Amino acid sequence: MQRPDITIVVPVHDKERPIRRAVESILLDERAIPLVIAHNLQPAELDLPADPRVRVVELAGSKGMPGACFDLGIAEAETEWVGIMGSDDWFEQGALAAMRKRAATDGADAVIAPLKNQGTPSNVIRPLTLRKKNLRAARDRVFYRTAPLGIYKTAVMRKPEYRFGAVFPAGSDMRVTAALWTSGHKVSYYWNDPAYVVGADAKTRVTFTPRPLDFTGAPYLGLFEEDAVKRFSAAEKHALAVKMVNVHVMSAVMLRPNKSDWQGNDFVWLCDYVEKLKQFDPRLHRAISRRDRWILQALYERNIDMLVEANQRRLHARMWNKLLPMNVFWALADRQAALRLAIVGVLAARSTRF
Repeated sequence: MQRPDITIVVPVHDKERPIRRAVESILLDERAIPLVIAHNLQPAELDLPADPRVRVVELAGSKGMPGACFDLGIAEAETEWVGIMGSDDWFEQGALAAMRKRAATDGADAVIAPLKNQGTPSNVIRPLTLRKKNLRAARDRVFYRTAPLGIYKTAVMRKPEYRFGAVFPAGSDMRVTAALWTSGHKVSYYWNDPAYVVGADAKTRVTFTPRPLDFTGAPYLGLFEEDAVKRFSAAEKHALAVKMVNVHVMSAVMLRPNKSDWQGNDFVWLCDYVEKLKQFDPRLHRAISRRDRWILQALYERNIDMLVEANQRRLHARMWNKLLPMNVFWALADRQAALRLAIVGVLAARSTRF
């Protein structure tokens, strides 16, 4: 048997999680070590395979803070490569071997895992890029991969700038990848290799549990204070800001279709946040589709009735409103624009280079 070279850190905070499935998928690769972090649990409570490669480390405290588990696991790893995994998820057979091979061939410091959602036949192409190696944050839209799923050189992930921390119950990975994707490290990504599968059969997921926006959005605001983000180029700020609108702002609005769904300080918080995004990236609107500009305009005007109406209008938007910005010139001229993303997605899916 060859010496193990990959450690996958799997935190578990609930003994009812399907931890065995996750661990068994790691054990399919004979050079991989599952490192389970028993977060405020006794190891004996966990349903784990009886395999000598399985390591279990206990972590007491930091309740509800998965970042503390990831930091501990990365510190405990004894292999060249390390990765993280949710306890609800698993690797397809051959996924770790494929990433190992890509890392060796490309001389990479990191290989982003291909993604697949449970129950779907095809991998998700994210980030949307035609390149496979030496990816760059803005050019290759890598910010759309918030969680650092895949394999990464352990020596890299132990650097202080890539610590997850025990501050946020969800979103602690934002600061990690914001720094990592802009670091100059060699990053590879092969979207159609065997995948990391995001499980959908758990009763709850930490990252999907609804919470007030001033709570879940704290890591979004925290990004503005990160030293790495303050050093971003204009193109990197633009790429990050557009992603935050397309993913996080729009998700928050879509989850609240009715006026009564906006509880507590949620509406005021989101209005304040989009103003900060506009200050962070003065070019933001160039890339935003017309239907999403309807949402932003309602937030800028702090008009909740206007927002509810824009939300309904957005659901039934025509194709040109989904793909084109207000100024049509930027539809192709801006790398982050919706039309450019759609075109790259089609080309990537059909490309024989993958």
